[in-house]
Amino acid sequence: TALGAAYAAGLAVGFWAKVEDLRANWGVDKTWEPKMDSAKRATLFNGWLEAVKRTFGWVKQ
Repeated sequence: TALGAAYAAGLAVGFWAKVEDLRANWGVDKTWEPKMDSAKRATLFNGWLEAVKRTFGWVKQ
């Protein structure tokens, strides 16, 4: 995520000394709960996997 990249950059340049410093700045803002039932989600995901599989070989290297 963008936040993860920002944390990594801050650690790299010394803005935060250690990972524990990040924990003091982090908190749950929102949570997401899926409304789609697991059977429909699995059907759609499997369709997506099949679509991806059909694209293999479209580009010759």
